[in-house]
Amino acid sequence: MNHLNDFTKGAFITAIAAAALYATIPAHADPQYQQDRAYCMSGQASEARDLCLREAAAAQAERQHASRGTHAKHASAQQSADHASDQRTDSTR
Repeated sequence: MNHLNDFTKGAFITAIAAAALYATIPAHADPQYQQDRAYCMSGQASEARDLCLREAAAAQAERQHASRGTHAKHASAQQSADHASDQRTDSTR
């Protein structure tokens, strides 16, 4: 029984550590943003670093916005298809 308690404690500590690690990862950690940010920080960009970073963040926000719109369109289309299927099923009964 004591081994079970040790296992439970270990699992709990592991879960807490994983959650803490996940919390330290920025929300904007997508690969394209990270690549753009690294380019800005390298000093190779023709514009000032702060402007480059703002543009990278704006591009990332645009990608997120477009992605949310795409997901919403797919969900709406699926909902419409499901509704049409339900109506066909009801009419054949």
